[in-house]
Amino acid sequence: MIALYEATKAIYAVRNSEELLPALANITLRMLQADDVSILLADKDGTYSAMAHSGILDPAHGAARNLILQNLSEARPPKLNIISEDNLTGI
Repeated sequence: MIALYEATKAIYAVRNSEELLPALANITLRMLQADDVSILLADKDGTYSAMAHSGILDPAHGAARNLILQNLSEARPPKLNIISEDNLTGI
């Protein structure tokens, strides 16, 4: 619960929208006690773009992270089957 409070406090301290995703990456890194965090957002065409990063900055780790991000950006998100009333007939 304390982590959620700290995250909320840090988010409200952000003064402009360009600082929000890097702040969220830093908060997530601390909360999860992770080595590295990247925030990816899906583009309209279904590819992913890295919008923020926090963590290890050494070149070897950066190369591995870039390879992972490249593989993710080439992947397509799964298509979701939207539930409608027609799909619920007979249930």
